[in-house]
Amino acid sequence: MCNFSLSRKYVNIPANRLVDPSLLFSPEKNDINSTKQLPLISSKTSDSYSSNYRTLSIRDSGRDVKDIQNKLKSLGYNISPVELNSSFFGLSTTKAIIEFKKSNNLVYKDGSIDEKVGSTTLAKLTAKINEKANFSNNISFDNSTTKTNKDLESFLSNKMKEMGLQNEGVVIIDINTGDIASVNGTKNFYPASVIKVPVMAEAFNQISQGKLDLNKIVTVKYDNVAPTWMPDNDKRPLLNQGSKVTVKQLLDLMITRSDNTATNVLIDLLGRKNITNYMSQKGLGSIELNRKLSVDSDPNATGRNKMTSLDTAKLMAMIAKGELAGSSQMMGFLGNQMANENIPQGLPKGAKVYHKTGETSKTSHDVAIIKNGNKTYIMSVFTNMSPGQAQNKIIGLTSKISKYPTLNPNS
Repeated sequence: MCNFSLSRKYVNIPANRLVDPSLLFSPEKNDINSTKQLPLISSKTSDSYSSNYRTLSIRDSGRDVKDIQNKLKSLGYNISPVELNSSFFGLSTTKAIIEFKKSNNLVYKDGSIDEKVGSTTLAKLTAKINEKANFSNNISFDNSTTKTNKDLESFLSNKMKEMGLQNEGVVIIDINTGDIASVNGTKNFYPASVIKVPVMAEAFNQISQGKLDLNKIVTVKYDNVAPTWMPDNDKRPLLNQGSKVTVKQLLDLMITRSDNTATNVLIDLLGRKNITNYMSQKGLGSIELNRKLSVDSDPNATGRNKMTSLDTAKLMAMIAKGELAGSSQMMGFLGNQMANENIPQGLPKGAKVYHKTGETSKTSHDVAIIKNGNKTYIMSVFTNMSPGQAQNKIIGLTSKISKYPTLNPNS
């Protein structure tokens, strides 16, 4: 069994180091997180047009505009209520189209892009909607009607014992059947960086309501700067006091690099009570965000953050099913996670994983949406072990669980 290096660099940033936000991301082809500044209007078009389809552009209106807006909204993009109610192609629709085109590489070779919606963009939008529908097809998971699968639970319990996992919280949700297996699933844990998933969920909730914009520029305050893990292959500079970044950049950094400073900025922007309340509204009452991460002083703290492996698994299932605003974009961030020492290492070749880790010197967690062939399931693992103690145990358990008949596409 592989034993990957667990050495992580947590970096404190000198007070006088300011970051040029244009350096935060290195734009690459097909990079959905690229923040390369592209012109809104090009002398050419990044779309192809059919005589059978009216090319839509800014200031247009009508049922076809409303259809495009509904598609964008269902994929998590923000359309203002005024434009949506009037079926008017305005500024928010333009921003959403530009964002969608950048995310799906609908650009010219020279990098130019426009806001027009022709047959190519319509086809891509439709494909994304169908992809979302197919992902949740034949899924019966519901927060109020989930059923415990005693056979799967017994299998999980036995495999945990084989791996020396006695007091850990582990939950499996079979997305295709709605079956749940839970061992210590309602036990409270300090979640470390797993708390960043609820933060991300509330951000997209506020974006869907028009309260927040992905392109909003935020200035980092000194009180939010915190030590942050810096992967060797991450060329993005660290955030520091005075850094100016967009909400989208903050979300990307928070999930993919597990950036603590980005998280603290978002907590202030969203409101910690709003994050906890949103989780409660979704039936996930064990999830509480009570304090910021890795800061010396947090005068508004009301205790430690809390999560259970069961409610975390349910949250990941909601994202997997597309039930939350911005689910497809959240999947994109989770799929680009840079810390891959645990669950990903125990999965069969070809399996796709969308996950978030969390660790301290005394805890190691990993929560994942796993897509293996035609099987999709959630695995939520919370431990009170150090990363060094937990790593091979999580990898081994992941491998054993992937062989369970209803989770194994080859069975």
